[in-house]
Amino acid sequence: MSDLLLIHPALVPDFMAGGRSTYSPAPMGLFSLAQFLADRGVPVRVSHLGVERLADPGFRVSRLLDEERPRIVGVSLHWHKTAARALELAREIKAHSPRAFVVLGGLTSGLYAAEIIRDHPAVDAVVRGDGEEPLLRLARALDPRDPRALAAIPNLVWRRGARAVVNAAAYAAAGAELSAVEPRPEALLRHFAAYRDRCAFWTRSADGFARMYVLEVGRGCPYECLFCGGSASARRAATGRAGLAHRSPAACAGLIEEAAREGFETVYVCWDPFRDDSFYVELFGLVARRGLGLSLAFGSWRLPSPRLMAAAGRAFAEVFYEVSPECFRESLRRRVKDPRLFYGNAELEAWLRRLGAFPKQKAQVYLSYMLPGETLDDVYDTFDYALRLREEHGERVEVCLCPVTTDPGAIMNRAPRRHGIVSPPSSLRDYAARVEAAESRGELGDLVLHRTKAVDDAAFAALGRQAALVRALPARYSRAIRRLHGDAKRFIRGFAPASGWRNDAELRARVDRYVRDSLRSARLSG
Repeated sequence: MSDLLLIHPALVPDFMAGGRSTYSPAPMGLFSLAQFLADRGVPVRVSHLGVERLADPGFRVSRLLDEERPRIVGVSLHWHKTAARALELAREIKAHSPRAFVVLGGLTSGLYAAEIIRDHPAVDAVVRGDGEEPLLRLARALDPRDPRALAAIPNLVWRRGARAVVNAAAYAAAGAELSAVEPRPEALLRHFAAYRDRCAFWTRSADGFARMYVLEVGRGCPYECLFCGGSASARRAATGRAGLAHRSPAACAGLIEEAAREGFETVYVCWDPFRDDSFYVELFGLVARRGLGLSLAFGSWRLPSPRLMAAAGRAFAEVFYEVSPECFRESLRRRVKDPRLFYGNAELEAWLRRLGAFPKQKAQVYLSYMLPGETLDDVYDTFDYALRLREEHGERVEVCLCPVTTDPGAIMNRAPRRHGIVSPPSSLRDYAARVEAAESRGELGDLVLHRTKAVDDAAFAALGRQAALVRALPARYSRAIRRLHGDAKRFIRGFAPASGWRNDAELRARVDRYVRDSLRSARLSG
């Protein structure tokens, strides 16, 4: 039984789709939030609906509510992909437990808080920004519906009659506050083992990187990338947070040690706003002294330095870096990414070569399309670059080619005309409807709900199939194509099947036929 129940609404199709983890981990701050409340005497539990259904195929939300009997239910609406499910869940909760106080939180709900309160009567309030102090005050209120209590809670948007009341965004957790919280998912989460065992780093590599623990190092971002819903200005709009807050290296090392004790095997970190590598070099040194034998997946916003790579190699059994140049053309990269994060292709390629000096270390290079201001030629240059990087660097480098998602709050979606973005979602209702339509077509994972001036619906469908060709093409084939054509752009453009494929095996068969036909045609014409 819990006084406060926190629910992540991901369902089974989201939890493991085609071998890739898509929104399976709960948002990284959810366990910190729950532990903060538990440390202050609030009986709190966390439920992941995907895990609930895996543990019990007959699971019902009504049974969860009967077992926990919460006074307050918090529903996570962090990622826009879960919008329809989060709102449906709120209605289900209110129908079964009408006296429960239902509150939403997360980046997406913060951006659309007033709309949620106006249009969704099952939701009693939304927390904009950090939820520790607001939920603590809500839990300590004798009656969470008392207008006097609600008016005194920072960051809260709530309903008074038919009107949304927006309290001041006056609370943001500080670094010392985060460092003092040591979340223990094992004690907080229902069906913890099922959750832990299915959280894996998203890689095609057969090596390790299972049982992934997502480490919340800090909150906030100082950068302004056009496509990112977590940029500095997007966070200010969604949460009111203007600065950064982070745990100390010692506190992070303690959390990593606790994760190892709980049976996690991989640590995932993707928070890198620092001007140099000192923080992570210190953290990795503390981890190395503990001798935990874990793997590390590190989302680096810049190219990792040799000093950081050496420190990571001493601390972890295996390391996988994520780096995101986004595109081939450097002038486009300068425009879409914060200039403080810029590096050129020559720097990237030199770093990839240097990676070979570090045993048990690999890299994922993320390349994208559907970027603001790109042309079709830019897209095909990026596709060709993806093949070339894979040819040159082999198994040590995994090239990921995917369209950028349509993040709520991203600069390109807040000013679509200026950035050449066509028909981005205009409201949470619009997001939810488009996500439901995409899922009804069987589309899983990250969703692209916008178009650009260069890419309409027909071009987007073709690019999706051509990107699949690039991902599936064996390196020996792309080398042969390059020898015949000089680059692979014309070859990629020519792959335009009228329909998709049912599974990976059918895709590989189509690619194999297409390559063989193309090579035969090129040799005959030559």
